[in-house]
Amino acid sequence: MNLYVILHTLNISGAFEINGRLMHARDGLALWDVNSIEIEALSAEATYSALNYLIRRFQK
Repeated sequence: MNLYVILHTLNISGAFEINGRLMHARDGLALWDVNSIEIEALSAEATYSALNYLIRRFQK
């Protein structure tokens, strides 16, 4: 059994850089199989939402 992590982010307002990707208002991003996540706000009033999923992978 392996665990698989998926992170979905939605940029609500402002600008962010997430793992080297520039995100503007209403942009979305899904990340998986990453060891770390780096998020930097590029504007003063930036707001984002993040959903983190842990999924169990079964091997046959």
